[in-house]
Amino acid sequence: MMALQVVHSPEDLPETITSTVFLAGPSPRKEGDANWRLEAIEALRRAGYDGVVLAPVPRDGHWPRDYNDQIAWESAHLALADVILMWVPRDLETLPGFTTNVEFGEWLHSGKLLYGRPADAPKTSYLDARYRSVNARQKPPFQQPAESLADLALQVVQRVGSGASRSAGERQVPLAVWRTSQFQAWYHEVVQAGNRLDGARVLWSFFIPQANNLLLSYALQVKVWVAAEKRHKENEFILSRPDISAICAYCPDEGTHALLDTRVVLVREFRSPGRTADGFVHDLPGGSTVKPGADPREVAASELREETGMTLPAARFRSLGARQLVAPYGTHKAHLFAVRLTAQELAEIERLERQETVFGVADETERTQVEVRKLSQVLSERLVDHASVGMIMQACLEDWMEPATQR
Repeated sequence: MMALQVVHSPEDLPETITSTVFLAGPSPRKEGDANWRLEAIEALRRAGYDGVVLAPVPRDGHWPRDYNDQIAWESAHLALADVILMWVPRDLETLPGFTTNVEFGEWLHSGKLLYGRPADAPKTSYLDARYRSVNARQKPPFQQPAESLADLALQVVQRVGSGASRSAGERQVPLAVWRTSQFQAWYHEVVQAGNRLDGARVLWSFFIPQANNLLLSYALQVKVWVAAEKRHKENEFILSRPDISAICAYCPDEGTHALLDTRVVLVREFRSPGRTADGFVHDLPGGSTVKPGADPREVAASELREETGMTLPAARFRSLGARQLVAPYGTHKAHLFAVRLTAQELAEIERLERQETVFGVADETERTQVEVRKLSQVLSERLVDHASVGMIMQACLEDWMEPATQR
């Protein structure tokens, strides 16, 4: 086990880290004032924490004359910290915590703030109420403010687990992002291309509290060294979510054998970002899962069943590869699968369309209905987005060009 290491402002991080916890809260301003951070460090050590502790106070206790450097250090290290341990032993005379109130509001929705205060601390009821509201769907003990540093330290250890080794620019990627499959997939390809991540800052994050605070999606501003161009690119952010599986279920017209007469199964669903004439999204069946290591083909079979009612063996799903959907903006890819339907299967889907049968997962507010459209309609009605048009064309065109003997 490594030893806990304390980094004070304005010191630099170690070359390699496995976890970082920032000690946020009111700071003593004169000699003799209580320094709760010493107790917090000891509580972390007793709890078994062996990572880096970020203490926003000078090691020698002497504050700099120019406070701007202190502000910059705190801002940068709050952003990169894996966990923010915020302890508010408020004393209106010696530890008023005015700056702490600002930091509480800034990081409350970050998914990495762990907050506590002594039971008798004054003027904390508003912080308590906001913390409970944001964390109401968390699993215990993360729903309530902690009432001791010992309890707060145990929460830190539970949250960071074994951590993850990061160096250089990687140190600016918090654990919650680093651990996601979507970040690792993107970062692997950055490295494979010969480029280098030299900096990062989380701009936005969306967690699923009831799933152990799982990070589903995030926006990350990145600083990337572009090896081929010998320059940094740092004015962009990446929007990331898990990869999806998309299914083009289709049935060629056996009478005309015309490509544009191919019938394609779509799903109609209200999605808030939709900008179509009817307000609904008309899309290929598809979706994602938060289960680690899930087989995209199995995900495809599951999504087709959930959204259309069709239960087909995974062996019938022909893989057409994976591509990004909006490469300049989002990192996730669509794993495209094609399924050639029989005339009987298509007739059943058309029956469900006429009956306006509703599918989807109600608990996730998903409500889908099937639609069958000729490829010519897909192109002319302009209800299907360009990414889906491309996937539909690839699936239908490959089938149309393939000799019947190879099907």
